[in-house]
Amino acid sequence: MREALELLESSDDTVERIAVRNGTGASAALRRHVAGVTGLPPEARPRTFGGR
Repeated sequence: MREALELLESSDDTVERIAVRNGTGASAALRRHVAGVTGLPPEARPRTFGGR
């Protein structure tokens, strides 16, 4: 899951594409996991953590 978080911060890929690449499969599952771990929706991570 660390790879998915890094990709969310550093790439222009969509959450859907990252979920497939990471093996999570469903973007909804990745969104729930990221929100549960970080307290932020995946879409907020690049803005919050200095990515794109």
